[in-house]
Amino acid sequence: MVPSEQSTLASNLVSCLTHGQPMVLLATASVYAIGTSSIRRIARILCDPGSQVSFVTEKLANQLQLRRRKHNVAVEGIGAAAHTHTSGGAKLTLQSHSSDFALIINVLIIPSITSLTPGVPVATSSWKHLHGLPLADPHFGTPGPVDILLGADVWGLTVEAGIVRRPTDQPHAQRTSLGWVGFGPANGGSSTTHRPQSLHAKICDSEVSLEELVRYFWKWEELPSNTAVTEDDECEQFFAMTHTRTAEGRYVVQLPFHKSVDLGDSYTQALQQFLRIERRLAGDDELHSKYTDFMREYAALGHMERVANEERTAAEYYIPHHAVLAKFRVVFNASARTPTGVSLNDVLMVGPTIQDPLVHILFRFRLYRVALIADIEKMFRQVEVDAVHRNYQRILWRDTPTAPVGIYRLKTVTYGMACSPRSPPMCT
Repeated sequence: MVPSEQSTLASNLVSCLTHGQPMVLLATASVYAIGTSSIRRIARILCDPGSQVSFVTEKLANQLQLRRRKHNVAVEGIGAAAHTHTSGGAKLTLQSHSSDFALIINVLIIPSITSLTPGVPVATSSWKHLHGLPLADPHFGTPGPVDILLGADVWGLTVEAGIVRRPTDQPHAQRTSLGWVGFGPANGGSSTTHRPQSLHAKICDSEVSLEELVRYFWKWEELPSNTAVTEDDECEQFFAMTHTRTAEGRYVVQLPFHKSVDLGDSYTQALQQFLRIERRLAGDDELHSKYTDFMREYAALGHMERVANEERTAAEYYIPHHAVLAKFRVVFNASARTPTGVSLNDVLMVGPTIQDPLVHILFRFRLYRVALIADIEKMFRQVEVDAVHRNYQRILWRDTPTAPVGIYRLKTVTYGMACSPRSPPMCT
């Protein structure tokens, strides 16, 4: 695909159903896409060295709150036909799940890139030559949406030495900085390749009518409207539908998950982190005393509860913790990734900014002769977390190294989680 200045008007859509069509897999990768204010989303990439530029969907651009620049061109595809227009340009960062590799790319924003890829499910388990390879997209045989198209402008920056070639009926694998990508024929070993496939083609007129030209003129002359960020709306609706209050009036909230993801084994990592902290505490009596007092107070206030060691569940997450010494406090790290490459914060919605803009606060500060400052003690912990989600707030602790390692659940909103800063203000 290439940007083009030509504009066309679609007039017909042709569809057909084919049987026995050879299946060909395209190279896809799953990465973290990072936008403005370090907003991070899991995104699926289609690697296409046949495109001169890279693209991102309008949906993902809104979720990442990308800072747009004006860039309106038609995108030209097969047959030299321009069938879509860009709504702007932007920069975003791609980060690998399996390594520290990161790449800043320029993208053009379009409504959508392609339909579900691949078109039908493909059984990949029989391809033994792919076993053991750290695939960039472990689900490359499962139909799914494409969020980003990686064009020839940056594709070469990700390719590394290493390729696995196979016979004509099996896909090949190419090593990249994002992981290994599979592509090519996918007939061998697939039980779904003989299913009917639906193919579509759009026929466009080469002439642009006067009505179309006038419509485009008025469209680009209109003042830009504020595009609401879908996830912020979803987060506010989720809070409105799920929060409750106890008999004492205390708010109870649920964790706003934006997707269902298997977080994997977080216990092992949390245990290793706890044992490191424990060895450090053993050599510093004062720090050990402060840490122990903090945890005992946490439990005494009813902000955490003991869990039986044998009470394990698939829907759980163990949060590592450590001390901050400047003004002593224990910090919980919900950004710690499990072996799956995903952390609890990665699957939580952040929510909208609740606080007033700083400039408004400064103006109010200057309106009156006297300014009052107040601090709500343990503000986050004034809001409880619903029991259905408390297993995602598990921690490990014991007072002495001779005692067994205990499992605890944090019962209140916990600092260190992506959604925590918005919970107390939304309850006011």
